[in-house]
Amino acid sequence: ELAGRELRPRTTVSVGSSSDSSDIRRRAVTLNHRWRDSTGSNIMEIETSTVRDRLPTFQANQQDLTFRYQGLALALKPSFEISSATKTSGSVFASGQISLFNEQLSLQAGRINWGRIATNPNSLAANLSALNAGLIWSQNLTFGRLLARANYYDISDGNRIVTSSINLASSWRPLGRHFKPFVGVETRDAKFNSPNYWSPAQGYGTAYAGVLAEWDGPDWGFYSSAQAGTPLYGDAGKSWNVGVGGKRWVASDVAIGFSAGALSSKRDSSVYWAKSANVSLEKLWK
Repeated sequence: ELAGRELRPRTTVSVGSSSDSSDIRRRAVTLNHRWRDSTGSNIMEIETSTVRDRLPTFQANQQDLTFRYQGLALALKPSFEISSATKTSGSVFASGQISLFNEQLSLQAGRINWGRIATNPNSLAANLSALNAGLIWSQNLTFGRLLARANYYDISDGNRIVTSSINLASSWRPLGRHFKPFVGVETRDAKFNSPNYWSPAQGYGTAYAGVLAEWDGPDWGFYSSAQAGTPLYGDAGKSWNVGVGGKRWVASDVAIGFSAGALSSKRDSSVYWAKSANVSLEKLWK
């Protein structure tokens, strides 16, 4: 039954909101339809979404339309997406990804919608884009699973941002099988500071440790996580991050999901906080 659910076409409606200490508010609505071909190995998605970013004195809206494809049976397991911002400039964005070494290494590249990623009405109104190149490396080890990421962004306003992260999900279970400890390091460096998105000119590096707790049954799943961080260099400070989420199948073909999170850290030499919440309704089709 679980495998059947995964293979069936599905339509998902999501509604979310977020806010932070810089008085930025975001509201978003997303409609997504996902399906497979008769072989089950070619996955397609079509999605439309609308976001509204708001400051006390200014707001901006954007609507987009996106198509995604993933070929699980093809060499390199390629995936790509193409999207267009339909309500503002009509800009087209496209990116792709391939997998190597039995899916241990993934490479991605493309032109992305930086104005939307930035979660700032000024960036959204400026229709910022970015050329992106990145990689993801995963490795199963005797003591856990190692996941490393690196991304380079060449933004249309002349800025450049480089991010990286290394996360070790430990196989050690001192609190029981449901509680999964993890540790990691995150960095972010920018060419210059822009008021329109997070771009620490002095750099940002933090180390963190936390625990992920997961429970599930045939018709439901729930998780919660908590972590604390300490600064390594640049603009970073002490930080914490908590989150919860889950999904419940209220019928054999209908599920309700939710997620929520909050964090506190340091940005631009001051305390920064953010919170978010999202709910979704998922419907399976024959």
